[in-house]
Amino acid sequence: MNQSKLIHRKKFIAANQSGKLAFKLLFLFFTLFLTSCSPWTRGGQISRTDFINFHAGESLGQTFTARYRGLSGIQLFLKPGEGSQGTLLFSVHPGSQDAQVIVSANLDVGDVQTPDYYRFLFEPQSSSYNQDYYFTIEFQGEGYLQVGTAAGSSYLDGALYHNHRPLDLQTNFLLVYDPVQTALGVIALIFTWIWYLLVSGFLFALPGWALLSTFWRGHKFIHWFEKLALSAGLSLAFYPIFFLWTNLIGLRLGYLYAWLPPSFAMLWLLWKVFTTIREKGFTFSQFNQFRFKITKPDWRSLSTHLPSLSLLIVLVMVFAVRFWVIRSLDVPMWGDSYQHTMIAQLLVDNRGLFSSWEPYAEMQSFTYHFGFHSLVAVFHWITRLPMHQATLWTGQILNGLAVFSLYPLANRLGGNRWAGVAAVLVAGLLVSFPMYYVNWGRYTQLAGQAILPVAIYFMWKAIELKPRNWGLISVSWICVAGLALTHYRVLIFLVIFIAPLFLFYFRRKNFIAIVSNTTIVGVGAGLLFLPWFLRVFQGYILAILGHQLTTSPGSVSEGTHLSYILSNLTTYLPTWVWILLPISIIWGLWKKKSAVSVIGVWWFLIFIAANPSLLGLPGEDAIGNFTVFIAAYIPTGLIVGAFIGWLLDEILVKNVSRRTEFLSLLTLVLLFFAGLWGTFQRISDFQPSHHSLATRADIRAFQWISENTPTDALFLVNNFVAYGGNAIVGSDGGWWIPLLTHRQTVLPPLNYGSERGPYANYHNWITQLGKDIEREGHLHPTLLAEYQQRGITHVFVGQQQGQVNNFSAVLDPDELLDHPSFYPIYNQDRVWIFEFNP
Repeated sequence: MNQSKLIHRKKFIAANQSGKLAFKLLFLFFTLFLTSCSPWTRGGQISRTDFINFHAGESLGQTFTARYRGLSGIQLFLKPGEGSQGTLLFSVHPGSQDAQVIVSANLDVGDVQTPDYYRFLFEPQSSSYNQDYYFTIEFQGEGYLQVGTAAGSSYLDGALYHNHRPLDLQTNFLLVYDPVQTALGVIALIFTWIWYLLVSGFLFALPGWALLSTFWRGHKFIHWFEKLALSAGLSLAFYPIFFLWTNLIGLRLGYLYAWLPPSFAMLWLLWKVFTTIREKGFTFSQFNQFRFKITKPDWRSLSTHLPSLSLLIVLVMVFAVRFWVIRSLDVPMWGDSYQHTMIAQLLVDNRGLFSSWEPYAEMQSFTYHFGFHSLVAVFHWITRLPMHQATLWTGQILNGLAVFSLYPLANRLGGNRWAGVAAVLVAGLLVSFPMYYVNWGRYTQLAGQAILPVAIYFMWKAIELKPRNWGLISVSWICVAGLALTHYRVLIFLVIFIAPLFLFYFRRKNFIAIVSNTTIVGVGAGLLFLPWFLRVFQGYILAILGHQLTTSPGSVSEGTHLSYILSNLTTYLPTWVWILLPISIIWGLWKKKSAVSVIGVWWFLIFIAANPSLLGLPGEDAIGNFTVFIAAYIPTGLIVGAFIGWLLDEILVKNVSRRTEFLSLLTLVLLFFAGLWGTFQRISDFQPSHHSLATRADIRAFQWISENTPTDALFLVNNFVAYGGNAIVGSDGGWWIPLLTHRQTVLPPLNYGSERGPYANYHNWITQLGKDIEREGHLHPTLLAEYQQRGITHVFVGQQQGQVNNFSAVLDPDELLDHPSFYPIYNQDRVWIFEFNP
């Protein structure tokens, strides 16, 4: 055996021994964790602003939801009272209306010596994950204790009960979990996430992969991670086109929209693989040699494979943090999520595109961009998740894909794969956006931005190649048309990108060919989009756009005004990124990285388009600063990623030395810990207490509504005037009533402003009620008469009690209780339902 083989063999043996040692250490860690007897305290209601007196003979209770498997105890903050003695009888029930006792425990009152948390332990509940419970404490003895409490708004999933009657308070309690059961529950969750990712690969990767393999021979010369990202963007763009053109010829395929494209793609790809094997005569002995090559480690090529390994680790973190935060969220947050869920439900109900919004709303046209909703529909058809859950999970999958789609374009900018890794790390974990989108349900813009970098990548390549590449032009048509059907404003971003491209290529000999190719891409994509563009005239979107194009700076809302945005720059990107971004741009100019310059000029032009007043022009509200700045992760990830990629490429690739292997491993470790730090930072971006309209308590009330109210019931719900007085929007779970109970409310989805109603004055009629309530209050005599005229039969006050993003009048349960026209028929937790009978 020669010297090099001997050294290689020693390294291989050492690696195996190191791997065995690592496995043993990992096994020991999990063994210690799983055999630990220390319960794990997590969740509950940790605020304490006051106390409630708890006298002998009384009972206190609290509804709550366990967010992990293995609930094994509850800690309650107690304060001793003078002369108190006896026993606290603790029990857990399935709900506040269910007398069944699941588990029970006791505590001697004499043990309560100081203000502190006191623990009631019981057998671990293996099925507690996402389950509702109600614990009660009965005081048998003498005297009193004090129990820590906080305001009713401090906890979303329940309320404090005194003698089995809910109060607008929450107890100060912590939930205790068994670590073994909790670990098993997390493992089960991970398998669920893997299933969703497999479905996503089937739906959102296979069709694009097949299209790339068919139309673009250049796919053979790019890394498979790059091809995967391009395939995802292409697949996302394909589905709305498929929905549109099948509808145009009278086909409504229903669940076949989900099954046909990926199934045909998979069969096509398998056929191509089989054909290749047959043509090249791939034998079993060759397979053994190939298998040996891919299993035999080559430590000298570590730096070659390190970018792929780093990207894989970063992507795991990106998707894991996005899945983790929503694991216990029942309904997607904010007002946008409501309309998105309804549109997706209507697509499923109608087996394709629709015009009428019935039975959920009265609008009679549909002209809104529907790309995201088509993706939700196909995801629902495969997973069979309820539509509100399908909307939530599809949104988070796209949140990850919006970051991953930067990878190919960043590679082009930086000239190496480290640039793509850095772009994904920065955009996915080190800055708040697009992670923060989950709070707003801003999924349509997110879906558009998942397609946008891929559309730019293909269009850029297609227009600069000579001779003309019709395959690249074809996939560009699909990407651009799909983007147009997914988000109109993000399409404007793409159109603006053409300007810096022309500036960049202006002095080149092939400029005429580039203009010609761009025109061909635009015309082809326009023809694919044309049927929907003609349909847009049925609604009021173009009229709204015309109004926005004439808007002056003084007419836009404060939150989108440039001065407000500039005073809150760190909301959109952290300070260190604002510092690193200009450094990266200067580096790009110094290194004559023209692609970096193109991206910088592109986003500057988008900024100008959002602020035409800087040029003395109207149209301040057509794009909006808010839309631009929450998408700033795109140029930031690309430009900063290219800069970091250049640094890593200089260190790890171009300056090869004996220290290269050490530096490669050090880079991997640093990237891992940077990603881990970013992962924990992104968890804090998730803010359900401020953004959730419908909570678990509302969902329980929705079930009661479905079972106990007439089908023609009409609900008055909390709302407020928004968008400069042009619309009213919901401010608690009542907005979701039509979709989740099939009962009507006075508040349609926000699209009522851009769609055609059942009569000419529909938009004004809906909006006027909100304006009257804001001016007069809910109980003014003229409004009571208006309620009767409109046919309102019930009033719903949600768990959030109208406080989500609302600073105007709300429905006050105490005022309604004191008024003779309102009779309470439901009160659990903080949710109230009244009958209206004037």
